[in-house]
Amino acid sequence: MPRWMGFVWLVLMGAVFVGCTEGSKHQAELGEDGTELSDGEVDVAALDAHDMEDVADVPAENDLGVEVEVTDAGADGADHIDEESASDLEEDTVAPCERVPLAEDAPRLVVVAQPYRADASKGQSYRTFWLSPEGDLSAEVQRFEMGRAMWGSIVFTSDGRLGFVAQEDGSVGVFRVGDDGVVTVVDAGYAGTYTGEVALSADEEHLFLLNPNWVENGGAIYQVRIGCDGVLSDLHKVSDAKLARAMTVVPNATEGGRYAVAAAGLSPAGAEGASGHLVHIDAQGSLTYLGGVDAFGDDEASVSAAAVTPDGRYFLVADNSGFASVPNRVAVVALDGPEPTVAQTLTPFDDPAAVVVSPYNNAAMVLALQEDALWSFAYDPAAALPFEARGQVAYQGPRPQLPGGAALLSRGPLRGLTLVTENAAVRRVRFTADGDIEDWGPTSMGEGYEAICGAIGVQP
Repeated sequence: MPRWMGFVWLVLMGAVFVGCTEGSKHQAELGEDGTELSDGEVDVAALDAHDMEDVADVPAENDLGVEVEVTDAGADGADHIDEESASDLEEDTVAPCERVPLAEDAPRLVVVAQPYRADASKGQSYRTFWLSPEGDLSAEVQRFEMGRAMWGSIVFTSDGRLGFVAQEDGSVGVFRVGDDGVVTVVDAGYAGTYTGEVALSADEEHLFLLNPNWVENGGAIYQVRIGCDGVLSDLHKVSDAKLARAMTVVPNATEGGRYAVAAAGLSPAGAEGASGHLVHIDAQGSLTYLGGVDAFGDDEASVSAAAVTPDGRYFLVADNSGFASVPNRVAVVALDGPEPTVAQTLTPFDDPAAVVVSPYNNAAMVLALQEDALWSFAYDPAAALPFEARGQVAYQGPRPQLPGGAALLSRGPLRGLTLVTENAAVRRVRFTADGDIEDWGPTSMGEGYEAICGAIGVQP
């Protein structure tokens, strides 16, 4: 069960006293009976422990001397694309969409959610930046609005044209990126089900929506078809699921359509008591259960993040439970045997918010939010214990402040570069070919509440 941060009070203009209670974890909040708690607000009280004045330690400007054209997608959060493209939406086709990956040396667009306004009220803004060939963030290119995304990852199709993000109210924000990098909102909040996480299908023709509730309250894995224009349709339940928190394609599998799923239970026979699952889902959304394992050995875990190694051999599942009698941890689940098994447990962490594995298949990193830390691990798939702790990353400049989200580039000249969202900055961390992890330091997003960063994504 996620921990609660308590009460936070803010003094606003005119010495008006405002009290509010919000949650601090990176998932939909549930009661003991599985019922959703309010709307999943996230507490900025975590900032009190670090003091907003600490943000001043990060340079307030990001002047790279890069000329960019600033555009505005509108402040009304419209959930329609422009009229010129409206006719495209009328062409509903089931033919596969052509997805041509960006050239490896092409510039990449970075999208960062900004979940607060200057007065600390809830915000719905997203900001975009160009990523230079050297890995620097340009000045802001554009702002647009959808729903609020306090945490998590923005998922892109392989061509970088379509982006999807699970939002705080359970909706999915969908946007499209043009050749010039200008973002057009396709759907500010698709609400087919209450969605805590999203995942692309192996063929990128569908998007999986994970409802993180108990089965009695709608907990399930759903599938929707992705139109070539980004419009979501044909909602289909793949499986009932209890507390489904993460799902990812298993690469290099003997057959396509294999996925690793972190959930307290799935509906297929044989899934009882397991929290790390291996499944096959075909193009029609039919699920075949391939096996599962109790990743943590107790019922106190609360999954916050997960990742699969590039070789497809291990599924790393993070637990950030705030009331467990055991420390937070990351379970390493082996996927290459007849059945999934627990190969290793990594400890201790305080609030592991994200797990990232090097595209070079030789290292991993765990973001510990409440610990203000980035933990480094060597990865050797041939070793009896495949992951070896190496301590914290050697930080460049100030140490991380509430690192919560990560976006990885897995190809091109910047292969291994990971963009980490912090309190009010984006930190650049690079996995190297020889297994090291280099910190390139933070880039400030500004000062005050409106600079706080939420979900992040980068074109692949």
